[in-house]
Amino acid sequence: MRELFYLVGTEYRKILKRRSTWLGIAAVFLVLALNPIVSLFQYHYYEGEPVEKQREWTMIEKEAVERVSGPVDAGLLAQALSDERAYEEEKKTRAGDVDWYRDAYSSRMLPWDLFFEPLSYSGWTGSDIDGYYRMYDRLLEVSYQSELSAEDLADFIEASHANRPFRYGWMMAYRLFCNNQIALGYAVGFLVVFVLAGMFAGETTLRMDAMILSTRFGKNKVLLAKILCGVSFSLLAGVVASVWHFLVYGIAYGFEGADLPAQMYFPFCGWDMTVGQLCMITAGCMIFGALLLGCATMALSAYAKTPTPVLAIQILLLFVTMFFSVPRELHALNVLYDLLPGSVFIGRGYFDHVFRVGDVFAAGWTYTWPVWIVLDVLCACLAVRGYRRRQAG
Repeated sequence: MRELFYLVGTEYRKILKRRSTWLGIAAVFLVLALNPIVSLFQYHYYEGEPVEKQREWTMIEKEAVERVSGPVDAGLLAQALSDERAYEEEKKTRAGDVDWYRDAYSSRMLPWDLFFEPLSYSGWTGSDIDGYYRMYDRLLEVSYQSELSAEDLADFIEASHANRPFRYGWMMAYRLFCNNQIALGYAVGFLVVFVLAGMFAGETTLRMDAMILSTRFGKNKVLLAKILCGVSFSLLAGVVASVWHFLVYGIAYGFEGADLPAQMYFPFCGWDMTVGQLCMITAGCMIFGALLLGCATMALSAYAKTPTPVLAIQILLLFVTMFFSVPRELHALNVLYDLLPGSVFIGRGYFDHVFRVGDVFAAGWTYTWPVWIVLDVLCACLAVRGYRRRQAG
């Protein structure tokens, strides 16, 4: 066991000796740190005129939301709609007045920005609380009618009422964390690909593998050490990036709101789930996506002579999932496409592919984890097999 840990440490030392590794790590975490921090020092504008630094504006919004936070009932909805109408009416005669905007918007509209955002998905313009909640039912119906039978869809919508009435409150850190998971995932994905593409192929080119295999450690331990290094690096990259990302947003915007319902951010969620749990799911899927990408990269590296074709294939796949999608009507192909690491990074399929097992409704986030683990093991086995065949050759 001591020899195995020594060999894993050797693989890490080889990785960390590369300048490209440190440049990639620095670029990823610099972007993750600067993105929320820089935005706080930018200005919030109205009619082209600066109103307030974003940091101060965010604190004003936080205080405004906390003043009105509570259950989403008829009283809260009426207050939100009344403030909106009063603001829009007064705006007709005060447009362009920055001083008026700062006071009027912060007191009447700013408390409700996070409240009205989910409504933008449906274009709902009603005024009664029953209609407000029926809008959420309608969004679920439109989203899942192609995946569930009419009876199952009705039961699914009924089950989604478990956490009603919703509670409204401040949860900006969690919203921004989920919103930026795509950028985070792809940053980690490119880092994993660039670091692990040469895990086997680079050493074959430099004849380092022949020298290592001639030592007393033997082929099996060397192979296992390489696999463990690649797996642990992929997991560490995903976990550290997610924790860093969350802490930066939490420190900047506050950690309040973890227990608020996920529907106040993501209205297409039909499960009794908090926004904190939603963040854990998106982070977990991104971490598993990084692991799958790392294992697939090592498998390709074991069959390649140089890292170049490995980089080309993996980067192409990442770009394909970044810009293209499969129509939901092609259900089987859509499921397979959503298993690609790039699809995992951007959250495609988390809440799709719903089916019923007894009284439980399962979606991608509940049942694809075991599939990814099986694919990870398969890719690791392919890497071992390819490297052994090369040595035998």
